[in-house]
Amino acid sequence: MGSILMHLCISEKIKEKYNFGDQFMIGCVLPDILKRTTTSRDDSHYIMRFVEDGYVYRLPDLNKYIEEHKDIIKTDELTIGYFAHLVEDYVWFKYISGLFTKVREDEEEKDLIRFRSDNFSIPHPGEEYGIEMYQDYHNMNPWLYQKLKIDIDDFIKKVVEYTKDENAANILKEAMDLDIVCRNGKNEYLDENCIERYMKASEELFELNWNRINSDTDIASILGFSESCWKY
Repeated sequence: MGSILMHLCISEKIKEKYNFGDQFMIGCVLPDILKRTTTSRDDSHYIMRFVEDGYVYRLPDLNKYIEEHKDIIKTDELTIGYFAHLVEDYVWFKYISGLFTKVREDEEEKDLIRFRSDNFSIPHPGEEYGIEMYQDYHNMNPWLYQKLKIDIDDFIKKVVEYTKDENAANILKEAMDLDIVCRNGKNEYLDENCIERYMKASEELFELNWNRINSDTDIASILGFSESCWKY
């Protein structure tokens, strides 16, 4: 999944485009706070197992979230912000992780091994991949921080006021710490171009779904994501 700063950068653009308020921005970080405080990642992110072209993806089930919140998803900004986070993670899990790893369908779930894709040539265990990716997150924080317009301290205060949980502040501060530098600042996977593409694709997938939600398109076909928004 994208880093918290990535989510804030993307969601800030969405907020400006649709004139959402502070509750939208709080919603856009809630899934990552909940997975660390009250529930599992799979539950907080509506994760479902999908199979495509012989490979397994664990992606947010956007349709399930929309269906569960159909009565308020057009009007409640916290709910909309939460949905934006899930959209952004859908793009991340399928298209960013898809650049670097593949998971074979023909293995037992408990034995699944992540492999680097054609960009690389050696087997790559999932735990190692996760550690290195989170190190890349920290290395990208200074660059991402420059893109934000919101007051981070004020934002953290508002999140704590909503969650009534001081742990939320620690989670956000740790994720956005500008002093953590890994591997002397050398990234294993991410660069500015990759993240720019991720942000653009996430904005486009949100727009597609938001338009369909507000035009009352059949929930069963709400995803309908054209991969052209990633392949540019």
